Amino acid sequence: MTERCDPDSMLPTNGFDCHRIIDVATMFLEESLQEVTHDRIAETARQVTSAGIVLLNLYDSGGRDYQTRAMAGAGAVAPRIREILGFDPVGARWQYDMARFERIAARTVTPFESLHDYTGVRVPPERILRLEQELGFGPVWLAAIRKDGKMLGDFVLISSGDLPLQNAPLLELYTRLVGLFLVRRNAERELQKSHERFLLAVNGNRDGIWDWDITTGDLFLSARWKEMLGYRDDELPNVIDTFRDHLHPEDRPRVMKYVDSYLKGEFRHYQIEFRMRRKDGEHLWVLARGEALYDAQGKPCRMAGSHTDITEKKEFDRRLEELAATDALTGLWNRRHFFEVGKNELARCRRYKSPVSLLMMDLDHFKRINDGHGHAAGDEVLRAMAGILKGNLRDVDVPARIGGEEFAVLLPSTGVEGAVVAAERVRRAVEGARVSHEGRELVFTVSVGIAGCCTQARDLDELLRAADAALYHAKQDGRNRCRSESNLV
Repeated sequence: MTERCDPDSMLPTNGFDCHRIIDVATMFLEESLQEVTHDRIAETARQVTSAGIVLLNLYDSGGRDYQTRAMAGAGAVAPRIREILGFDPVGARWQYDMARFERIAARTVTPFESLHDYTGVRVPPERILRLEQELGFGPVWLAAIRKDGKMLGDFVLISSGDLPLQNAPLLELYTRLVGLFLVRRNAERELQKSHERFLLAVNGNRDGIWDWDITTGDLFLSARWKEMLGYRDDELPNVIDTFRDHLHPEDRPRVMKYVDSYLKGEFRHYQIEFRMRRKDGEHLWVLARGEALYDAQGKPCRMAGSHTDITEKKEFDRRLEELAATDALTGLWNRRHFFEVGKNELARCRRYKSPVSLLMMDLDHFKRINDGHGHAAGDEVLRAMAGILKGNLRDVDVPARIGGEEFAVLLPSTGVEGAVVAAERVRRAVEGARVSHEGRELVFTVSVGIAGCCTQARDLDELLRAADAALYHAKQDGRNRCRSESNLV
């Protein structure tokens, strides 16, 4: 069963699997770009937002006229839509509309009150009214797809009834991801046409070209390649050491081994990601693609390819992973991530015979805060609790919010005695904390259950049960205290 995301977070609340958008990112930017269909792009947008119907429009090279390339979610009513409109929207071309363009220019997601409001005069009003009345279309949103300030296309999201738009922040991330994909796919198509068009495409997409004569050792590095690293063309020599010396020290052995294995014919396609040092000392992520030529004796004699700056894509990956693993209200890890880390830590505990402990925490009488001061005050207290955990634990510890007012902390390489010290430190910090809300000062306390284990622990559930039992005793003993269970040794 797919776990639903926290309803307070920016992540989907409509049953959409949070991790699928990370799979979409991989599909767009690492797999075969030409095999990703427009229907698949539109359907993913529909799943993210729970819109009734989604249209994908792509603009021409001038960013003005555009064409509808896909329609997702229409299903059985698609023939009726075509009948009422008098044409098939998929494939239809639309002329530039200054009023529409100005309306969507300032924001990524633009609301329209109705389909009629969105279409304006481009479709006879009576046809649009029939669509709205017969098919129950509600509000419409237009999500712009841009890259480097250029309009590449948009999604038209049509609501069923008066349902609100779901997951607007995630939709914005998705449109930016689609923008990156469209640029890369266009570049790939240009590569197939001619060598000259290839050079124009990679220069326009910030790609660097390299050409290595393996026999002589000469290496050509294009001006764009050097510019990616922050250099002028005349500042770096065209030698293999220029490439090798700018590799990140941690990546250098792996990359050089990969090149050697490719030239030996151990695999057919050369594609690898690594980091390179810029002139300013920062590092960027590069996607390297290339191909080698072999002489009559089967020895590699030449290799050429491109380097693409994928730093932005890597940041997207990092951000999406973070969103999928983080509790939006407190900034702590969420329940799913905590259980993943916990299982891995117990495996490490068994393998290396190192201790691990777990703290289960529950804010005392938290319902009184919500009932007496409102949920906004309760949220402030939860955020304050998260700050206390971050400020009183080690960097290696794993604090998480696993329920409404429930928190858990995994303490690697820590026995029960050390866990008691950590728990007591947190408890005292909570006891002394004060939260200001609307002119009032709120105080709160926490009860803590502690459990520890080593190689004999069967699984994480056993550790959680022990910590939960200890937490129960802490509450029974009067709350605002720490209790440990020693049934796991």
